[in-house]
Amino acid sequence: MPVNISMATLIAFSLIIYIFFLATSNASILLKASLLIPFYTFMAIYLVRKNFISMSFGWRIWSLLVLMIVFFINGLFRHELIEYGYYFIRMTNFLMILFWVMTLSQDFMKKFLMCLSVMSTMSIMVILILDLDMIIDSFCYFVIPFFILSKSRIVVCFFAMLMVYLLWMMEVRGAMLAIPMILLHRISQKYFIFYARNWNKAVMPLIFLLVASEIFIAIFLFDDIAFNLALNKRPYIWNIYLSEFISGDSIQQIFGYGKVTGDFAESVGEIISSQFGVGRKYSAHSLYIGVLYEMGVVGFSIIMLYLNYIFKKDGSKNLRDYQFIIFIFILLGLFSPVSLGGHAAGDFIFTLIFLNLLRTRREDRNVESISYC
Repeated sequence: MPVNISMATLIAFSLIIYIFFLATSNASILLKASLLIPFYTFMAIYLVRKNFISMSFGWRIWSLLVLMIVFFINGLFRHELIEYGYYFIRMTNFLMILFWVMTLSQDFMKKFLMCLSVMSTMSIMVILILDLDMIIDSFCYFVIPFFILSKSRIVVCFFAMLMVYLLWMMEVRGAMLAIPMILLHRISQKYFIFYARNWNKAVMPLIFLLVASEIFIAIFLFDDIAFNLALNKRPYIWNIYLSEFISGDSIQQIFGYGKVTGDFAESVGEIISSQFGVGRKYSAHSLYIGVLYEMGVVGFSIIMLYLNYIFKKDGSKNLRDYQFIIFIFILLGLFSPVSLGGHAAGDFIFTLIFLNLLRTRREDRNVESISYC
């Protein structure tokens, strides 16, 4: 079946409009979330046109759905009414992306990501040319898939040099470091057969080592001046979240605290301000410590277990490309707040690719591995 490029463009455009609003407005989360309605609407239209779900959920997807439901219920019981909107947004976001992913063909997924990357690049150019007072970090997350999925090496190299320069000028360090990594990965895949066949097997040992190092720094070296200068106060932030997690009761440690409340994020900012003279509301600034705080040992274990499952897979180039996209995001997640079903730009890509790599075709529901086109 031919890919509907116009639908992919519409869905990508609706998401770009939301990110524009997210980057410019100080409005409430609920008001910002209203800009997601067109995004959800176009996804729903696609679902109807494709006769809804074409993939089998499988027990992994079901377990993630249960995890999100527990997170949702946990938040409703533990937080004030003013915080409820966040849980409805995150649950809605997760469900819409889940149902959409379970319907997508691999061709449509690629077209959508490429459209998103091109539109994000154009958005960055407009912001810089017009000198708009906007944060471009969100758009940079959407550009990353282009460097992995594009077939033209010349275009990728030219575009990479341009983007690295722009990101260096704008001090967007995460995406700026990700682009050379992607180029090195593409070159290594082309010229080193052993690397091309086995790079994915080294990902989870590396991630486990880095996460263990992050937790070690957060516990034992959180007040080290050099680490805090190098990592922009993150060790101290990590320590506050880990200390809160460790001091919780057994239920909180098992299932987490739910969403970080505004009051707690503000109290973290006050502690950081007392230590460094500058503070604001701070999230955990780590995918892993954030999951541990929000979803407890259960959520952390499930996410890590399924990441391990994803990178143990061997398959086509499509599969390897999506594996490397998720690798970039879980690597950036060591220092950035990325969450499953969240409403930030990085959350959309992470959730989309993560669920895509866990799904199973209906015709292959009894087969452990996924068949990719």
